[in-house]
Amino acid sequence: MESRDQEETNGSRENGHGVWLEVAKHVKSNAIVLVREDRTIGIGAGQMSRVDSTRLAVMKAQSSTKGTVLASDAMFPFRDGVDTGAEAGASAIIQPGARFEIMK
Repeated sequence: MESRDQEETNGSRENGHGVWLEVAKHVKSNAIVLVREDRTIGIGAGQMSRVDSTRLAVMKAQSSTKGTVLASDAMFPFRDGVDTGAEAGASAIIQPGARFEIMK
């Protein structure tokens, strides 16, 4: 049996996946999208690195980033973007080919 927190995390992941598909397809070049439930919280794109796009998405967020899903249009080649998202409060990541919870 899953805890309430786990159920909310699973629901956020599923909803985050749908929002990511809709938003990320319109964002170009190192697209990072922070989502919660059915809303986009922050978008970062057009940067030379994925970590800079992650920082921009956090900076542009219109509400708290705690518990968000961090979505990327491509894989994270280095963990610095993942760490930046985790520090901002993201609880899961979606990237092409895989999605996973951030282990703390």
